[in-house]
Amino acid sequence: MICERWYHGNVVLMGDAAATGHFSIGSGTRLAIDSAIALADYLHSEPSMEDAFRRYQEERRVEVLRLQSAARNSLEWFEEVERYLDMPPSSSPTRS
Repeated sequence: MICERWYHGNVVLMGDAAATGHFSIGSGTRLAIDSAIALADYLHSEPSMEDAFRRYQEERRVEVLRLQSAARNSLEWFEEVERYLDMPPSSSPTRS
């Protein structure tokens, strides 16, 4: 899930409130912290709060979409984990 707009007035969404991914990749906290750091930087460098929020949404959305793609792949693997249980280690889909 990703919100269309991450800010309204002086309220900004970040972390799972702005976008979520499957928990199996363990990126929720990191994403929230990285977003908080980015927002602080933009609030310092942009001429207005509106500009800072707009830049935050535009630039963080790319990273969120990348992590959501990885999370989707992880989710699909876990949903099908039973088909891998009887495979010998040498034929595991995670090994080359």
